[in-house]
Amino acid sequence: MKRSWQARLWQRIRDIEILPVLIVGGGLAFIVMCILLYQRDMRQWERFKGQHRCVVVRIIDGTTSVGVVDGKLVTATSGNRVVYRCDDGIEYEKEE
Repeated sequence: MKRSWQARLWQRIRDIEILPVLIVGGGLAFIVMCILLYQRDMRQWERFKGQHRCVVVRIIDGTTSVGVVDGKLVTATSGNRVVYRCDDGIEYEKEE
């Protein structure tokens, strides 16, 4: 009986142990996509900020919090936040 192409493909994957390569490649692709989406968001914000004449109205200092969770020491930090007021009357808060 002839095996299907899917069965032959999975047999080859098992034989050459390509699964770790696929997992690492998928992880790298995910990281690259996250970076590209972040850069796109930053470009959109810069364009919006210029078009709507946004000005800085205040800067909120970042914080560091320390606590104990399930018996382990945990530290959480947040970066400085900048508050912009734009000509549409809305204040926008961005972490920078």
